Amino acid sequence: MKKLLPLTGIRAIAALWVVLLHIHASFPSSIQLPFIVKGYLGVDMFFILSGFVLSYVHQHEFTQLLSPSTYHFMVSRFARIFPIHWLMLFTLGLIIVTKNVILHLPSDNPGQYTGIDFIYHFLNIQAWGFSPHHSWNFPAWSVSAEWFAYLLFPLITPFVAKLKTIKMNLSLIVLCFISLISYAFLNHLPNLDWSYKHSLVRVTLEFLIGCGLFNIYKTVPAESIKAQLLSLVAVFGLGISVCCAWHDSITVMFITLLLFALTYSQGMVSDFLSQKALVYLGEISYSMYMVHCILIMFLEQAQKKLPLFTAAYSLQNGLMTFGFLCFVILVAHGLFQYVEVPSRKVLRNLLMNRPSAPAPKEIEKIELSPVQMS
Repeated sequence: MKKLLPLTGIRAIAALWVVLLHIHASFPSSIQLPFIVKGYLGVDMFFILSGFVLSYVHQHEFTQLLSPSTYHFMVSRFARIFPIHWLMLFTLGLIIVTKNVILHLPSDNPGQYTGIDFIYHFLNIQAWGFSPHHSWNFPAWSVSAEWFAYLLFPLITPFVAKLKTIKMNLSLIVLCFISLISYAFLNHLPNLDWSYKHSLVRVTLEFLIGCGLFNIYKTVPAESIKAQLLSLVAVFGLGISVCCAWHDSITVMFITLLLFALTYSQGMVSDFLSQKALVYLGEISYSMYMVHCILIMFLEQAQKKLPLFTAAYSLQNGLMTFGFLCFVILVAHGLFQYVEVPSRKVLRNLLMNRPSAPAPKEIEKIELSPVQMS
C-alpha cells in the first residue's frame, strides 16, 4: 500500500493549530496571529482525513453489510483511541480529587467535573447529545465524535463504495457542503465550532466528504492531476479565508482541496509535510491533542504564582509559548512511545485472541487519530 506521508505531516499542523488556539484562549497575550482564533478548524481537517484514510485502508473490507471484518475493525479503532483517552480522564480525575478533597482548594469550574459527565467520558459518548457543555478533558469531545464515525463506517461504506464515477462522488461532497451550510443557517450558527449539541452533524458530513475524496482519488490517475498547483492554490486560499474571516465552510472547502492534492504526494507543499520531523509529530498528534489541555491547567496555576506571561504581547510571551509547545511535544512523545503504542498492541492481542503483529509501516504512517479540538 502506497505511503501517504503528507497526510501524516498535516496532522501535526492540525494538532499544533488546536494547541495554539487553547494557549491563546488561556493566555490572550501569548500569541498575536490572526489565524490562531480559527484553530478549531483543525478538527474539521481531522474529520475529513479520517473518512479518507479509513476508506483508503479498509474500504475493500466492507463491500457488504455485516462484514466479517467489522469486529476486527472496531477492535483496532478501540485500541487506537481508548487507552490514551482513559489515561487522560483518570489523570484529570486524580488531579481534581486531590485538589478538592485532599487539599480542599476551590474548583475554578465546579460544574465541569460531575460524576455523570465522568461516566459519559468513560463511555466516550459525551458528544452524542448527552452532555450539553465542556467537561473533564474537554478536547475529547472530538474523540467521542470520531468514535461515532467509526461505528458508522461499516454501515455506510457498502453504499459509498458503490459511487464509482467522479461525478457521483463530487455530488456527494457538494451535497455534504450544502447540508453543512444549511444546517448552520437554520440553527443560526455563525461558524463551524460545534462541539457538543451539533458535533455529530459536523463529523458525519465531513467524514463522508473524506470518503468521497477517496473514491475520487482511486479513480483519477496521478498524471492527470496537477497536484502541486492544486496544493498551492489550496494553501493560499486557506490562508486568505482564515485571515479575512470568511465563513468557515469556505475554509473547509480549501482544506478539502488541500487534502485531495496531498494524496498524490507531489510538489513543495507535499515535500514539506513529508519531512521526518513533521511526520513524527503527526504520528504523536493524538497524544499531543489529548494531553495539552491538562498541561495548560498546570500552566494556569503557575501563572498565578509567577509572571510567566505579561499582560501585553512581548518577546517573553513568544518564548514562553514556544517553550510550552516543546514541553507538550516532549510529553506526547513519552505517551506515544510508552503508552499509546504498547497498549494498542496489548488490546489487539487480547481482544482478537491472537499475537499482535506490528502493522505494516505504510498503514501506520497514515493511520488517523481523532483529534479535536476546540
